[in-house]
Amino acid sequence: MNHNGDKRSVSFEGLVGTDEVIAYLESLRTALEKGTVYIRNGQDVVGLEPAPEITMEVEARSKKEKQVLKLALRWERVDDPEIDPLEAFVITDREPELPQVVIEEVEE
Repeated sequence: MNHNGDKRSVSFEGLVGTDEVIAYLESLRTALEKGTVYIRNGQDVVGLEPAPEITMEVEARSKKEKQVLKLALRWERVDDPEIDPLEAFVITDREPELPQVVIEEVEE
């Protein structure tokens, strides 16, 4: 996995048969169920750890001879599973209390 902040990407665009598309989608489904998705193209590999909740974007277009279906999945990786991201989001009629932040002093 890419935990150290390095940016990695893998992409692919090419003509494939419907059976291959189905096989890739089935592989993606299996990987999502197992909680780890690896994408490789040649020597480039990206490992992903999908979050329990995923933003899904679907776009479909049809124009004369050309039809397009785009699927995008995205999520935020939470480093500390003890922290619920929804706890940080608050709407209230009073000024909310901010969590205590401990700042360690660095000795020089």
